[in-house]
Amino acid sequence: MDVEEKEIRNVMDMNAFLGGFSVALSTWPVWVMNVVPASMNNTLSAIYDRGLIGAFHDWCEPFSTYPRSYDLLHANRLFSSYRSREEGCLLEDIMLEMDRMLRPQGYIIIRGEDDSLVSRIIDLASKFLWDTQLHFLEDDQKRMEPVLFCRKRFWAIL
Repeated sequence: MDVEEKEIRNVMDMNAFLGGFSVALSTWPVWVMNVVPASMNNTLSAIYDRGLIGAFHDWCEPFSTYPRSYDLLHANRLFSSYRSREEGCLLEDIMLEMDRMLRPQGYIIIRGEDDSLVSRIIDLASKFLWDTQLHFLEDDQKRMEPVLFCRKRFWAIL
């Protein structure tokens, strides 16, 4: 996906862990909101110690933000961490919240998920009018990891 540097201003790392994605973007002129999911260990103190901003949030609930606030959402191992949760927290619910937060023509990077989950996300993405591109990158253990790039289409009712 062809992304120009000026297209990205507001970024959300939906599973920030220690804020590494935010640090990787530190030379770019972007603002990053680091979110630690409630289903994970609370690592907000480490994020704050790095001088970054962040929040603790349960992705089974709406995130307190205006719609279309973010240009880029980064979801690393987010969906699999909610897979075992049965009640009121479906993959579709999290994707709907992502769609609400993402501006038209915004980007999503999904990584760290198994092939079956990535396949389900691709199937659902078209229903949200997201264009998808699947790439495989080598991880630390020299294994090929699926990385899904999505872009929300701009649409209008005529």
